[in-house]
Amino acid sequence: MCHYTTTPVPFQLKLENCTLTDENTVTVTFNGTPNYYDSTVLGLSGTGGNDTAVGIVLGDQSGQKIALGSPSAAQQLQNGANTLQFSAWLDDITRGWDIITPGDFSSVANFTMNYQ
Repeated sequence: MCHYTTTPVPFQLKLENCTLTDENTVTVTFNGTPNYYDSTVLGLSGTGGNDTAVGIVLGDQSGQKIALGSPSAAQQLQNGANTLQFSAWLDDITRGWDIITPGDFSSVANFTMNYQ
């Protein structure tokens, strides 16, 4: 069986006008509708990918998977502007035993930031 995955696509969360007192790091917890087979990744809706066979994996600045509902590794903050680095990629959750179809799809992720 084949296992299909895409190249990670970087994305950023930009923070502006940060004034730090005691908190100088932040973790980010992503949530959304999970994949049917794997609740640690985002599920898809639409006509592409077979919405249960494929999920969106979220990763931290080093490319390590961040499970839905779990905090990312802490990222250092400074006064002023900060850019938090993440990535996302598609992954064949069923490891090839389900058909992946081309087409359009979407997914929504919400996030919570915990300053420490």
